[in-house]
Amino acid sequence: MEIRVTNLVKHYGKVHAVDGLDFTLASGKVTALVGPNGAGKSTLLRLLSGREEPDSGDVTYDGVSVVEYPERLAAQIGFMPDSLPTATNWKVLPYLDFYARANGLKEPERSARVKEIMEFTRLSELADRRLAVLSKGLKQRVSLARVLIPNSAILLLDEPAAGLDPRARIELRDDIRQLAAKGQTILISSHILTELEDMCDEVLIMERGKILRSGAVAELELAAHTAAGEAIRKITLEFATLSPELLTKVRELPHVTEVVANSRRALSVTVHGGDAEVDEALAAAFQNHLGVTGFRRGTDLEAVFMASTTGAVQ
Repeated sequence: MEIRVTNLVKHYGKVHAVDGLDFTLASGKVTALVGPNGAGKSTLLRLLSGREEPDSGDVTYDGVSVVEYPERLAAQIGFMPDSLPTATNWKVLPYLDFYARANGLKEPERSARVKEIMEFTRLSELADRRLAVLSKGLKQRVSLARVLIPNSAILLLDEPAAGLDPRARIELRDDIRQLAAKGQTILISSHILTELEDMCDEVLIMERGKILRSGAVAELELAAHTAAGEAIRKITLEFATLSPELLTKVRELPHVTEVVANSRRALSVTVHGGDAEVDEALAAAFQNHLGVTGFRRGTDLEAVFMASTTGAVQ
């Protein structure tokens, strides 16, 4: 299902939260929505979900306007706000069952769907736990489960990784990938740029109510650095173990300008140039028998973000 945003505007007095946005999100893609605090990200997600009406402009889903026909699209749009569940006296299972009923699911489909989603979000062991005693991260997991129950074609997720521990964030990343593989279109807002890099196909960079850049992360990275008078690429090299001698040898590879250890076994390597220079650096690493056990061509969403935004607020 394609999302098309046309001249979308939402002002709160003098604050231009969403200021004339135009963009399209393709079906089956995971898109990151990034921007500084106050950029208008949450307002945009509420407008896309139909929870709030714009001052002007429109949002269409396969040609159907969410402004004019919100009731026709309600079941197709799953919206996870950044706020946590407030029905704290409820237990997890009855809470999710209530939302399944609210979405019109009947038995035996309802129980089967709730069970499936609880297993997918790893909530089965918490079925009888009250929301009031859950950690922030577990409440986030319940929020995500609630949104997934209707099996909506569109998922709008506002800061879903907030409060999650490292393991839960990795699990969330894997969950997002699985959902996208099933054809769901996902727009995810987050401040954790390094994790968005690993799960998203495209990115929208927003500041002061406007979209500053949009497109595939790798393309934006190249454009940002080219505008600054340089072209660079990022790659990650993995080894059985790291040593000072190994770091020296990697720094001596052709076109390598920076090497940073980002774990006990992995190096983040900056290559000056484009894909051809990356290929040359990788070939030299293997030809010199440096003991590379794995590699991936990475992007640097943080670099794109810093090159695109100023940090200005309204």
